Amino acid sequence: GVDVAALRAARSLSVPTGGIMPKSWRTLDGPHPEYRELYGMTESPFAGYERRTFANAGSAHATLRIAADWNSAGERCTLRAVHAAGQSPFDVGLDHSLCVQPARIKAALAGLRSKGPGLILNVAGNSESTAPGIEFQAEAILRDMFARLLLT
Repeated sequence: GVDVAALRAARSLSVPTGGIMPKSWRTLDGPHPEYRELYGMTESPFAGYERRTFANAGSAHATLRIAADWNSAGERCTLRAVHAAGQSPFDVGLDHSLCVQPARIKAALAGLRSKGPGLILNVAGNSESTAPGIEFQAEAILRDMFARLLLT
């Protein structure tokens, strides 16, 4: 989903990555212990996604969410985690065909730039099972966004 797309997009631009994954390196498509070496991920002692979500939101300066379905269980959990961290998310909504309006990207970029240099960004969003095709689309959006952030 969007979280994996963010890791790939960041890595393609040599942006440092990290974060926490559920126990046993759990993802929706099976365990991925190789993410430790590939992306600097850390394994949580907890199996579920909720604690991982709260930990990642709590350790970031900002959270960027990319979603087509804001009412999914994952997006509701992320919003609770971001609010618990005392933040408001920067949201880029996609329509039913996974298209995004440039104004949404522009607004999110402005908000992220306002956080200043050294930004630690948490990226979250829908999974492929919630929004088929979102991982590919999100990777393209994030690669563009990260490149623009690096230029400022």
